[in-house]
Amino acid sequence: MTLIELIIALIIMSGVILFISFSVVFFMDQVQSNIERSNIYTQLSYTMEDMKMRCVSAIDIGSSFSAGGEEKPELIFKGETDIYNVNPDNPDVNSKSWYKYYLNNGDMVIKTCGPMDSTCSTGSEEVLIDKIYNPTVSFAYNSGESPSLLRVKLTAQSNKVPLGADKEITKEGAIRFWFIDIAK
Repeated sequence: MTLIELIIALIIMSGVILFISFSVVFFMDQVQSNIERSNIYTQLSYTMEDMKMRCVSAIDIGSSFSAGGEEKPELIFKGETDIYNVNPDNPDVNSKSWYKYYLNNGDMVIKTCGPMDSTCSTGSEEVLIDKIYNPTVSFAYNSGESPSLLRVKLTAQSNKVPLGADKEITKEGAIRFWFIDIAK
């Protein structure tokens, strides 16, 4: 083997190694991006399902909506403490809690408050969507719809975007309130 053949072989091998290295890095970046997006979808879906389950038992609303239609960044309502045992006629005050969905320091949270705290100013919080995803939420009542139907829009931003995907991920849904009207 001559020196020229050896140099050409080294250049070709270096090119092949570089191509394989870049391919592995690109593949791993796409895997990480898709894992992050899957995590965002999971958090958005969990938040929407949590809202649907808690709102079924709502017996009072702290943030009512205008009958002409209105959009708000938070939702406050009173419902069952045990969301799996719905009994709106139960006279036991301690079986009810106030709930508040809102953004707190960038996190999308639900605050659970006592039965007498209608503004839901103190209570325990559970983070539903992490602030690293820059979540936004809007609750809207649209004029002309049933006064017990609320539209919810959850949005999060993905920090790592796979090829062909949008940075913003949105989940929209409707929540039905069975025992109260949200529009007044």
